[in-house]
Amino acid sequence: MYIKKKVPENIFQTFKENLSILREDRKIKIKPITSTDIDNYLYFLKLKYKLNPIDMLILAQGIEADIILTEDKNILKISEEKSFKEKYKAKILNWSKLARLYYTS
Repeated sequence: MYIKKKVPENIFQTFKENLSILREDRKIKIKPITSTDIDNYLYFLKLKYKLNPIDMLILAQGIEADIILTEDKNILKISEEKSFKEKYKAKILNWSKLARLYYTS
């Protein structure tokens, strides 16, 4: 899902419905929200790159991973921020950069 500029009013309802489908899949583990996730969310909220609330939530919870894979241009720009590089070790990559870094000889 990609949302540009205006966030639809039903975004949280749609997210909730999609999350319930994922919960039923035994291959998916739902990570509970922690106080660190909330701190991360607040950090992303203050950045000049305006992410929609769902993107911020996903990023806040996934930022402790080694690699975050996305095609979202605003999320990719965040990884270029000096403050981001100082705060987080995660690499935010798109598919083409992932392939260049890890799958080419």
